[in-house]
Amino acid sequence: MKVLHLTHTDIRSDSRILKEMDAAKRRGYMVYGAGIELNEGSKNVDFANPGIKTIRLFSRKFTLFPRSMRHLLTFVEFFLRSFARSIKIRPDIVHANDTLVLPIGVAVKLFTGARLVYD
Repeated sequence: MKVLHLTHTDIRSDSRILKEMDAAKRRGYMVYGAGIELNEGSKNVDFANPGIKTIRLFSRKFTLFPRSMRHLLTFVEFFLRSFARSIKIRPDIVHANDTLVLPIGVAVKLFTGARLVYD
């Protein structure tokens, strides 16, 4: 059974999500995760899982745009890129760890038939 964790944070440094993923992995689940690569200087937790993918968003570099426009572009880019990755994985369970990724989780649920968990 495949579990996909979605978050709008840098999943590599979110200890709460990493602990959830580790617990699922120890129970025999195939664990995947998608988050935004932030590179804000935080130390990444060592978690040997090739299923973790951080997405480098190009829209974050559009600093000349108004903040609200950048946030909208960032969301749309993350939605499209994480949705495409999620469809390839075809998870059985989608875990939306934040309100911002809940629409992505709903879309993945509708396209794959996965169960949706919102935390």
